[in-house]
Amino acid sequence: MYQCFGVLLSFGFQAFVSRTCGADALGAVTIFLAWLGILSVLTVPGLEGALVYLLPRLEGQHVATRRVVRQCLLIACVASLIVTAGAGLAGPRPFARVGLPDQARAAFCIALIAFSVGKVFDAVFLGFKDAPAQAYFNNIRTIARFAFCLPVLFFPAARWTILFCAVALECLLAVVLRIIRLRRLDPGLASVRRVLGVVKPVERNPPEPRHTLGAIVMPMLGISVIDTVYPLLDKAVLGMMVPLALVGIYRVSEAVAIVNTMFVLPFIAFYPYISQLHGQNRLDDLRDSYRAITLSIVALMLPFSLLLVELSPTILSFFGPTFVGQGKSIFLVLAFGTAIDAIAGPAGAVLKLTGHSRLSFSINTVWLVVYLGLTIALTRRYGILGAAIAKTTSTVLGNLVNVIANRLLLNVLPYTLRHAWLLIAGAAILAARWLMFPGVSSTAGQALAGMIQAAAFSVFAFFVLRRQIAGILQSNLLRGMRNRSPLSCQ
Repeated sequence: MYQCFGVLLSFGFQAFVSRTCGADALGAVTIFLAWLGILSVLTVPGLEGALVYLLPRLEGQHVATRRVVRQCLLIACVASLIVTAGAGLAGPRPFARVGLPDQARAAFCIALIAFSVGKVFDAVFLGFKDAPAQAYFNNIRTIARFAFCLPVLFFPAARWTILFCAVALECLLAVVLRIIRLRRLDPGLASVRRVLGVVKPVERNPPEPRHTLGAIVMPMLGISVIDTVYPLLDKAVLGMMVPLALVGIYRVSEAVAIVNTMFVLPFIAFYPYISQLHGQNRLDDLRDSYRAITLSIVALMLPFSLLLVELSPTILSFFGPTFVGQGKSIFLVLAFGTAIDAIAGPAGAVLKLTGHSRLSFSINTVWLVVYLGLTIALTRRYGILGAAIAKTTSTVLGNLVNVIANRLLLNVLPYTLRHAWLLIAGAAILAARWLMFPGVSSTAGQALAGMIQAAAFSVFAFFVLRRQIAGILQSNLLRGMRNRSPLSCQ
């Protein structure tokens, strides 16, 4: 729920910035946030993965847990101060090279420190099995960023300073709120004096952790580099190669395309069970669950995608007329990539969590290098459309390799004939609409066409999946009957 709400919040913030400050301002904020994430690889070097790995294994060992968390916080603070000092002393030239104006330098240094510490706190919450906390604080950050940007309505001449300061302030506010929440979980965990070693905790016969932080951080660093850099690489490259306004148009098109991922987010809860099923050698159950997930994603996402494609010109017009002309083609390319990524399901996670993490790391490393090369080459030739083509191409290739690896190594193929029928039906409905009614331009006509397509696909999907739906309804009905049975109350 938090993730879906966050997608809509981010969508609204981008519409506000583009309408009040222009496409170039939205492009500048996009590059600002992209480089915050990329540099966090240096300021939080593998600490997130190490905390998520260690904290569940240290459950009940309070002294060891506090020691690991404080070490990570101290490393993040020192590393972020070093990187921030380097960025500040380098002068305005590096900022201009990546596409940021000089007004961003001071705000970027402050935001980088707060952003890095916040990432450590998010990993702590995840390690404490408080997974919704990360999405919750991301939503708080977006709301605060929007509130801090409101002065731009009264002082439009100072838009650059206001926008960049808003990002820095929301990062600081989010850190304070994370500390408050963490102190509720463990009052001594986020103590500054104890982090610095001024006050040392005392506990009789404290148990020693079985895993040291240093032994976990380095392997996690390579994985975190890929997971962090990949979603941000296209924006960083665009900032160095195209004007800021085009970066803003690209970001809006990407935001509209990402709306499709709302149907994927609920299935992330399946990820912890991948390792469990593999450890119990229940590969048949893993394959069946994987197929059910991908089938559900296809059945839920495709009708919404058909409606989204129809209404994309109207949605893009919310951001301004500039975004409609160039943004439509960018959206279509990126929407195809997000759909393929969703249909692939947890292909990469299956490899990582079934004892093939090294192979997954190798695949992702090659994937990242190919993606970088394609982005630079195609952006130089075709501009932001080339960047969109590069991202979609690399997404398709990467997911294809992961699915093939799952089939060869685990004998797990997440697709059946029902998947093919649904995909063919979606493509046929979309093709029929553009062949029969190519000239629909009004918002009402687009909405009607989209709803007709979505309804047609839903009816077809119902007949294809009627047995699965009947089985689900029967199981829920039986469960409800058991819960209402007088015998269940005894």
